[in-house]
Amino acid sequence: MNNREIGDFFEEKSCELLKKEGYNILERNYQNRYGEIDIIAEKNHEIIFVEVKYRKSKKFGYGYEAINKKKLTKIFNLAQIYIQLKKYTEHRVRFDCMSYLGEELEWIKNIAWGDEIGF
Repeated sequence: MNNREIGDFFEEKSCELLKKEGYNILERNYQNRYGEIDIIAEKNHEIIFVEVKYRKSKKFGYGYEAINKKKLTKIFNLAQIYIQLKKYTEHRVRFDCMSYLGEELEWIKNIAWGDEIGF
């Protein structure tokens, strides 16, 4: 499998888990001028922006370590536009990372708060 196929596989796996946990998948690979987010889901009046990361081994660190300040800024900006466009302004918002090391998942809820990057 190439990197795109691997990414698609783990995004699909993440969507299946989210659905099993009662989340409604709103978008996959949503893009706007700020970039792309892998999954946008909703549950209990909360919008969840999910970044999916995969690593075969720890050689280059854990996947969630790739979510740095620059990436977070893009995700927050993307989320603000999405929320306005879709009129989800009354919903709570959460940012998660589903980080895979091989087949092992570490689901980090609330990976960052807006005030960490100046919101």
